[in-house]
Amino acid sequence: MLIKEYRIPVPMTVDEYRIAQLYMIVKKSREETNSSGSGVEIIKNEPYTNGPGGNGQYTFKIYHIERHLPGWFKAILPANAMKIEEEAWNAYPYTKTRYRCPFIDRFLLEVETCYQTDFGTQENIFKLKTQEIEQRVVEFLDIVQSQPLADIPTENPAIFRSEKTGRGPLPPDWFEQIKKTDRKESIMCAYKLCRAEFRYWGMQSRCERFIHETGANEKVDIYVMRSAPYGEWTLFDTVETDTHGRIRYTIADDKKLPLGLHPVKLVVRGDHTTVDLYLTVLPPKSEAVIFSIDGSFTSSFSVSHHDPKVRPGAVDVVRYWQELGYIIIYVTARPDIQQRQVVHWLAQHNFPHGMTLFNDGIYREPIKHKAEMLRNVVENADLIITAAYGSTKDIPGYQLIHVSPEKIFVVGKVKNRLQGQARFLTNGYALHLTELSKPGMVRPSKSNSRHLIRRACFNLPKLSIITTAQSSTSLINTKQSSSPTSQHPIIDQTLSAPLIHRKINLYDDTNDSQHHHRLILSTSQSKEASSRGISPRINRNKTPTKLFVEAHLAKHKAYCPYSNFRVGAAILTSTGKIYSGCNIENASYALATCAERTALVKAVSEGEHSFEKIAITSDVESSFTGPCGSCRQTLAEFGLDLDVYLVNPKNESKHFKLRELLPLAFTPRDLQKSRTSHDIIE
Repeated sequence: MLIKEYRIPVPMTVDEYRIAQLYMIVKKSREETNSSGSGVEIIKNEPYTNGPGGNGQYTFKIYHIERHLPGWFKAILPANAMKIEEEAWNAYPYTKTRYRCPFIDRFLLEVETCYQTDFGTQENIFKLKTQEIEQRVVEFLDIVQSQPLADIPTENPAIFRSEKTGRGPLPPDWFEQIKKTDRKESIMCAYKLCRAEFRYWGMQSRCERFIHETGANEKVDIYVMRSAPYGEWTLFDTVETDTHGRIRYTIADDKKLPLGLHPVKLVVRGDHTTVDLYLTVLPPKSEAVIFSIDGSFTSSFSVSHHDPKVRPGAVDVVRYWQELGYIIIYVTARPDIQQRQVVHWLAQHNFPHGMTLFNDGIYREPIKHKAEMLRNVVENADLIITAAYGSTKDIPGYQLIHVSPEKIFVVGKVKNRLQGQARFLTNGYALHLTELSKPGMVRPSKSNSRHLIRRACFNLPKLSIITTAQSSTSLINTKQSSSPTSQHPIIDQTLSAPLIHRKINLYDDTNDSQHHHRLILSTSQSKEASSRGISPRINRNKTPTKLFVEAHLAKHKAYCPYSNFRVGAAILTSTGKIYSGCNIENASYALATCAERTALVKAVSEGEHSFEKIAITSDVESSFTGPCGSCRQTLAEFGLDLDVYLVNPKNESKHFKLRELLPLAFTPRDLQKSRTSHDIIE
């Protein structure tokens, strides 16, 4: 259950607010009853005694709210069930309201409200238990700064002035001004405690967040990184979400992207929450192999099954196709809200990288919608499907994209009625892989797309290289479509792209239900610049993890258009502060600056002169990158006892003392030694 307490200061008295509340209830009910799929029915309206808040008025209403629901929520309700029941106990200045949906018995929204003449300073006005207080989130809402209807002048307190009361417009600091004058008689606070519960596995957190938030009419900036992974983020366009919190965007001809994998970041202007994904731009006639996750990898389709067992040999078959240069497409009828769990499952079982396609909501016929989604992707991207794996339920979908029966593979027993429509792998994947490996059975891919997809596996969360915390999950669902006449078809790809940006954490044991976003950046380079001399043991522990993470983060900011060799460094001061830096190249090569010196200069410019540790990392996978001679000498200026950690992308490290890397170093102490102007020459 999600518990959130809103505190809303209002510049009027509690008695004035009661009149305003009654007026707005009647006005809103009238506005809602204006078209099909909307309206309010009042079933009961009677007094009560000894109820919530003491004595008051009880009402029971039914709201017909079809036009207000998001598409993914409407999909789980029948057409005649778009209604919410409201029970309200009004014992002003205390009210309690409870909302239910009769067709979803596990849904509950309960709002308790208390109106008080104060500045919102009462910490437990609803007498919550200790456990509830720990779970509660408190948010102050400023009616001026948090105004969602600023486009309507009569409903914007920063613009509107009431001729009758003489109030308004309110300045941005109206609340602080009243607090300074301590005029409690001219202000009140509405305390609203909201309890939201939607007890369905896989949808609970998303629905509870939707109840408290709305993604409608939000302006979203679309950023695209060109020339990934070393390019810069470019503002592509700004769009506005629809009433369901979705955006659908078609790339214009003058903004076409080149072939390759393009990181995309969607940023909501209001609260700066983000969504990360990839667009894969493929040449026409790219060759691909499709695998149905629920049909070919597991024997279970259950949406609630957290970790279904993988069929023996499935991973080897996928890897075989990948090594031949084919694009791997993973498709599932599961809703996109399960994307994180599914991609984690693929990583856990070492499946090769590929594009993952999910249903964009929950549907009464998920298999049918999955087939239609796959058809749209194949036709719009002009793909050639070389083979397709799945269950018997997937056969109609594969026929829809014109895959011939000899290229459709179904694991399991033969069904007589489907014998001529697919090839049944009755002996499992092991013997099937043996057949595929025979000479002449399968040819390597001929399409140019084989050069765009990196041959690797999904990263396990605990082995991932680098993470950075982002804000809570945005409610924006993204869609991307391309014109049929586009030269290069574009596929909307999830966060499981071959060049990986995934939402998982490094050394994080936090429960998934908290839904923190994590951005993982993982690339590889062919150049090596290993350290020389001493070869201590590789250190696989997580100390100092934070320093390593900061070095990894700095590496991804490197400016190295000439060598494409990225280096990041992070230095820890004696005061506990961390300063990071990256390498910066110049057209005049001699003017390039190393990452170690960048971090050191930043720290010294902030007044730091004592350092304990420095971490240095690059993209070299099988070795380590040490500081150059100039950097070693620069660091030696501040002491030779500095701990130096060389870190590779696998988060393995080597540890040295700086004096080991720079024997016979020239330090400030050398300037204090006695000197002579006479030389003995024999």
